[in-house]
Amino acid sequence: PEFPVILRKLKQIQPGLKRLHILWMAPYYARYAEPFRAEGEKLGIQVTALRVASMEDLPALLRQTLGEADALWLPPDPLLVTAENLMILKEFSWAAGLPFYGSTKGMTREGAVASIGVSFKDMGAAAARAAARLNSGEDVPELVHPERPEVTLNAAAAKKCGLEFQQAVLEEANYLFP
Repeated sequence: PEFPVILRKLKQIQPGLKRLHILWMAPYYARYAEPFRAEGEKLGIQVTALRVASMEDLPALLRQTLGEADALWLPPDPLLVTAENLMILKEFSWAAGLPFYGSTKGMTREGAVASIGVSFKDMGAAAARAAARLNSGEDVPELVHPERPEVTLNAAAAKKCGLEFQQAVLEEANYLFP
């Protein structure tokens, strides 16, 4: 989903969210740091994009977030999203009581409090609409976002981080891991 949608959903899940740190490694995420920050400002969320220079730097970078962030968000970064890193994020998040959010259902299954992503069905539909527009000679933006977010929640992770999902959040969720 578009970043404003992700931020609004995170704010619904964690109403007290004021400081969000985004972890990234793939070089193309650097260009999104300023748009992320600007969108967060509109919702009263200070967004800080933190580049993970190497896998070995992740634990130290996480420790630096203590007292500086209310939550962490991990985009679908193929260089950063590994089984080992998800385990490190989960263990840190749960031990520190600092919610970690992801961008896929799998991240939530592995210990993120929640993820705001898109379904494969909606990705395919958005791609098909963009292809049809291109085929008819229309301009299409560089990034095409599916319209509906897919929200996945993890009740155990939320409890470990001291969060309780509000009824409205539970009702809107597409998936809930116990």
